[in-house]
Amino acid sequence: MLKNILSTSFARIAVAVLGLIITTFNARYLGPEGLGVVRIFTVTVAILMIVANFVGGPHLVYHTPKYGVSALLLRAYLWCALVIAAFMLVGQVPGLSFAFHYWIGLAALFYALGWVHVYLLLGIERIWQQNLVVVSFQVILFVGAMLLYGVWELTSAEYFIYLYVVSAFFMWLLGLLMLLKLAPSNSKISGNEVFKLLIRDGAYVQSGNFFQQINYRIADYLIDAFWGKAAVGVYGVAIQLAEGIWTVARSVALVQYSKLSNLTNDVRSKKITYQMSKGVVLLTFIGFVTLSLLPTSFYTYFFGDEFAQVRAILRWLAPAFTLYSAGFIYSNYFSSNGMFKVNTLTSFIGFLVVLTLGLLIIPSFGINGAVMTISVTYVVSLGCFIYFLRLKPSRADRWLLPGAKDWRWLLYVIKR
Repeated sequence: MLKNILSTSFARIAVAVLGLIITTFNARYLGPEGLGVVRIFTVTVAILMIVANFVGGPHLVYHTPKYGVSALLLRAYLWCALVIAAFMLVGQVPGLSFAFHYWIGLAALFYALGWVHVYLLLGIERIWQQNLVVVSFQVILFVGAMLLYGVWELTSAEYFIYLYVVSAFFMWLLGLLMLLKLAPSNSKISGNEVFKLLIRDGAYVQSGNFFQQINYRIADYLIDAFWGKAAVGVYGVAIQLAEGIWTVARSVALVQYSKLSNLTNDVRSKKITYQMSKGVVLLTFIGFVTLSLLPTSFYTYFFGDEFAQVRAILRWLAPAFTLYSAGFIYSNYFSSNGMFKVNTLTSFIGFLVVLTLGLLIIPSFGINGAVMTISVTYVVSLGCFIYFLRLKPSRADRWLLPGAKDWRWLLYVIKR
């Protein structure tokens, strides 16, 4: 499992580094305004993707060992196609279309199906294959950005949006090839009962993901509405850097989800969860300390003088982001045990907090109000996870707080 964690961490770190370089390119060549346009586009794609993956979301990892790849893949494709078709039709209604509406639909279609492949590969514990699929998207986006800005000198947000769609297409294609090659030949053929099961779990998982995505991104829309896209661009850079520190936490969580979905011992599952949560909090803390110590000139050198505020934003984000890194691990513990309602309820509580605070303080305080809003939301969400974890007492609960064994385990990981 350690090997899988390390390979996944390296893959996600590569994704984060490439994403940071791409953001630097966009900041330099598009400016805060253009960066804000791209940010709103990608956020909207991410939210639509959640609806498109209502059947083919992360719960596929939990169901793949039980029902096989083929039946799940077919039903995920069917649902995704229906959702995107409906979204395209909505674009015909005056006043209901987004900027770049049809490009949003295409990007969400390919990106959502690409992640269906990732979840199925995780379900059969094909870790390095799913890592390759995830990295492919960012690699193509990175190479394309260099060509756009450095060779063809196309410095418009519109061209980057086209590139985003192309990258999503190749991610989908590579994932499909990987899955067709590796899918077990004895996949079980399931009927309508499997589809009903996916709908039921998808209602919990994806509604939870939907609220969680809103928790992550509602501040972008509120800043855009009250302060403009240039402010969204500055805020977006800080958030991307902060979420980049979450790379290790998300990598560990993916491997944990795959591992725990194939375990039946709850005490062992909880113990692994507590061990991993403490490790990712420590590593996240180190990452934020590093970013906070960098001078303002470091950020303005890479992103431009308009982004001088980024360092201060990161310092205010650090405490809540560090604590919430454990939330990824706790969330996947519940998912791996089929307890999707817990994640949905936690996300909904977070949604109520972020919506209330966001509407109250972002119009007046802008970026500072957004930082305060999401910080409170993450702390409340983490508290909910811990509460639900302790509802069912276990002897593994003694692992919740750090102890001597954790430090020995950390030294062991460093040596390995």
